[in-house]
Amino acid sequence: MPTARSVLILAGLLALWAELPAASAQNATTKAGVCPDPATDAVNCTVGCQSDGDCESTLKCCPAACGKACQKPDDKPGTCPPVSPGIPMLGV
Repeated sequence: MPTARSVLILAGLLALWAELPAASAQNATTKAGVCPDPATDAVNCTVGCQSDGDCESTLKCCPAACGKACQKPDDKPGTCPPVSPGIPMLGV
């Protein structure tokens, strides 16, 4: 006969398992660019997105003055360093 402890452990595992499809269904896509500074005069406090995957095309899910909204991203500042062939640290 199962003990109360094993029943509690089984119930806890079932509760965690039930949450897995919801967590894996979230779209965790991250798009290029950085979010612009939120406007301070916005009064719209709705949540328009939860992640970049909720936004169309190249729009990013960015913090707004109140909530989150899909916005056109700013380009990331700077440039990537040039890639040279071989592995310089190994002298190849």
